Amino acid sequence: MGEILLESIIYNAGKHHLETIVKNIVAYSEKGEECQSLKEKLLAAGEGVMDIYEGKLGVEEIKKEVWAFLQKNQLCNFESYKNYLEKEGSIKRNGYYTNLELSDCSVVTMRMGDTEDSFVHVHPGRHTPNTFRVKAKTFKTAAFATFLGLCRKTSPYNLAIINESRAHLELSPVTEGIDAIYFLLEKFGFQKQA
Repeated sequence: MGEILLESIIYNAGKHHLETIVKNIVAYSEKGEECQSLKEKLLAAGEGVMDIYEGKLGVEEIKKEVWAFLQKNQLCNFESYKNYLEKEGSIKRNGYYTNLELSDCSVVTMRMGDTEDSFVHVHPGRHTPNTFRVKAKTFKTAAFATFLGLCRKTSPYNLAIINESRAHLELSPVTEGIDAIYFLLEKFGFQKQA
């Protein structure tokens, strides 16, 4: 117990890895509009801001680079990792953390996980290469609008689709200032029609 395995590095790819996010939305849409799983996940996704990695590295590659750092620095068990963070890391409201630059020059933030078996929690660094930051409500709206657009074979840029998505997510409708939603729809692979 307390020894790390690659699978036990926590990286919530469904929230922080653009390629995985898009694949998940497509997979949910293939189940049909009646599928409630995406809606349930989005409702539970939090309220603040989120950093999303859009680089070329896959989830496993990111985890392998984190693993290599842990091995190199002999941090492959709960106690040594915890001691390292407390000695070398910085402190934030959620505890100690450290940043690691990956091979593509992006940065991940590493902090303590919730259990001794999954004690390395990784997410994209703030304001770093190959990442962008969005408000959680914007992310939820764009993700669900994309889902509805795919299910209905229509554009997720449609304001009615956007506001229907927001209603499903218990958010108020929007009429203007939705450039951030459009930005994320583009990141999801949709181009706005002229």
